[in-house]
Amino acid sequence: MQKLIIDTNIYYSLVGISENLKVNKDSFLNFDKYITSATLIECIIKYRNDLSTLKKIIKPLMENEYQLISIGYVPIDNEQLNQIYLANNIDDIKMTINKILELKILKESEFARWFLYVIMPIAFDILSEIENYKFDDETKMKDFQKYIYSLFSGNIEFILDKFINKLQDGYENNDPQKSFSDEFYNIMYMTFFIYLSNYYQIKEFDSSLKPAELGIKIREYIEKDKFYKLVKSNNENNKNPFSFFAKKKYEEKFIKSLELLIIELTDSFYHKKLSVSAIKFIEKKIYKIFTSKSKLYKNDIFDLLITLSLEPNIYKLVSLDKKYITIIKEIDQKSFELIEELGLQS
Repeated sequence: MQKLIIDTNIYYSLVGISENLKVNKDSFLNFDKYITSATLIECIIKYRNDLSTLKKIIKPLMENEYQLISIGYVPIDNEQLNQIYLANNIDDIKMTINKILELKILKESEFARWFLYVIMPIAFDILSEIENYKFDDETKMKDFQKYIYSLFSGNIEFILDKFINKLQDGYENNDPQKSFSDEFYNIMYMTFFIYLSNYYQIKEFDSSLKPAELGIKIREYIEKDKFYKLVKSNNENNKNPFSFFAKKKYEEKFIKSLELLIIELTDSFYHKKLSVSAIKFIEKKIYKIFTSKSKLYKNDIFDLLITLSLEPNIYKLVSLDKKYITIIKEIDQKSFELIEELGLQS
């Protein structure tokens, strides 16, 4: 039988947690059905306070109706599943659930930081080449590049901790998506601000001024900067700061930078865990961020982790999520055709 990876919302319908009119259970009878550990963790955390629903989630796996594909970044072991499935009281498994939640928050935070570290250098390249945030003087340019490098290398743990703390608050208050978006775009905004601060500190340096006076002067230059004004406005109005780059004049430079990134992801030993499908997902997501004013959402991270499991010659992947389906269409046409055949697309 054909091997089919089931996305989270379809799984909810098939195991009787929720109902969706698009999901016809009979249509899935003739498939070997799989879910990923990313999907399973999503389900467990969503219903972490409801023991009966948690048992519904795990039962099809215990009875081998579904097979589990373990994603290396977000593994879940049989002992944890057994503890949940055999529990008599939700309090008995609080520690197990908390460990799973800690893993989810950590991976969402790590990938949020990773996306930030990938897309910001592309933005800086565009600003340097097209908007002339650079220096003809070689010494000044090297100093500027050092500032940019230290901006990332010196804040690796700081940025990770900010995401973790914000997401912990978000899950506690049952609104992790808002917490994620607020923090991601706030860090992005502050990174642009520091980038411009470094630029004007070099460009307008005046040895006759005291540090405090120079700081005031730099702030004045930044406040007048057209790029900063737009980024600040977008941040204040909860819009994607990258909407600035959705212009024809940036397209050629952006495409070149994106192509170099994809080559690095494909060839780098560090990124060998990324499947071809996952790299395509990253490429499509970054393209939409820069060209279509699309945002990065928390759910995109676990969609990426689910996509890691997609090997087109072995599996097909189906989803109900419109945005995810759009990317699936570009990654694996056969999976998209099956989504249409099963009537899962609006």
